Amino acid sequence: DTVSQPPLFDYEAALRACARGERSALQQLYEQESPRLLGVVQRIVRDLADARDLARTQRLVSQRGRRMSGSVDRFRRAGGGRV
Repeated sequence: DTVSQPPLFDYEAALRACARGERSALQQLYEQESPRLLGVVQRIVRDLADARDLARTQRLVSQRGRRMSGSVDRFRRAGGGRV
């Protein structure tokens, strides 16, 4: 019997969609990578509850960063990025 494999995740397409501001793409990236992120964080902090809290915090920060990126781009276009 052949077991069908799920399709490979298309990181490039997801990143392009994120660049276009598609929130669902960021959610898909998070869902794809969150188990790995949790594993890495748990190895660092050695506590599953703390690791879950940190992984959730990372998600919230990245979502906020995506929302703010449009404001940063507008600021730079207006000359605010010059020193």
